[in-house]
Amino acid sequence: MDLYCFFYPLEAEPMPLTDEKLLSLPITHLVQAQIRGDVSAVDIVACYLRRAEQIQAATNCFTCWVPEAMDEARRCDRHLAERGKPLGRLHGIPCTIKDHYAMKGLPVTMGLKTMRDRMSASGGARHDAVAVLALRAEGAIPIAKTNMTQHGDTWGGGNPAYGDTLNPWNTLRTTGGSSSGEGAAVGSSASVFGIGSDVGGSVRCPAAFCGVAGLK
Repeated sequence: MDLYCFFYPLEAEPMPLTDEKLLSLPITHLVQAQIRGDVSAVDIVACYLRRAEQIQAATNCFTCWVPEAMDEARRCDRHLAERGKPLGRLHGIPCTIKDHYAMKGLPVTMGLKTMRDRMSASGGARHDAVAVLALRAEGAIPIAKTNMTQHGDTWGGGNPAYGDTLNPWNTLRTTGGSSSGEGAAVGSSASVFGIGSDVGGSVRCPAAFCGVAGLK
């Protein structure tokens, strides 16, 4: 599992938690803000979904939305209210998942139109990938699956199933690949973090092109 993320100092000045502010906060600050009662998981997920819809229109970085994301956010809020502690280290944190990781009920296509059609007919994957289960166990909330290059074979940003992913900093440029959607989503603050994969540069290339850190 490979991870896209931003790094910030641990301490931050208290400020009103507008959408702009929420989109700038790192994971640790978002979790602490929920524990203090400054913001809810529902607020955070709704904020990121609004941002993600804007970025999708500009870059085509997502292949599908996760329909239960807001239900998961409400579950996080109930858990914190009832037990007084977060679900885990990623409590209420919106994230995104590269297309080729399985998520129950959602398509896994590898950028192939034939796989997209097959998944549409079958109702999607039957289970969550282990990486997705691990993230959810820590309280993370996947909000969307992200686009990738066909078979993960190129450093471009497109595929026959969903089309090209454009660079959020300049939509005349590519994101690189193969984890093209993750680079665009995290690079544009449409996701707090996301998981991709890397054998020959598939995380490193989009991270470099979209201005984010990629961890392997």
